[in-house]
Amino acid sequence: MLHGADLLLETFPLFSWRSSSATALILSLVRSASWESRGYDVWPLFSDGLKPFSCFDIDRHQSRFVNGDVQNVMPDAYVNDFLFMRSGDRPPRQLLAPT
Repeated sequence: MLHGADLLLETFPLFSWRSSSATALILSLVRSASWESRGYDVWPLFSDGLKPFSCFDIDRHQSRFVNGDVQNVMPDAYVNDFLFMRSGDRPPRQLLAPT
């Protein structure tokens, strides 16, 4: 577990209809729960490091890779890890994607 993190969430793309539904539910909760007003920032983990949640797009970073088959390995562009940190806290520099 990352020191200072409050929650690290990972979604698994095992079956398209199940993972898409579960992921969509989680992401709708992330978007609608006003995590910022609750004192949290969400950082998706991309292949090159953590980025602000505003960089994440469910269609571009998840849905296009789910094809209905059991999938044990996903491409690097698939984003399924989300770090929740207290607002104002930033992940360690070495974990951030280059800007």
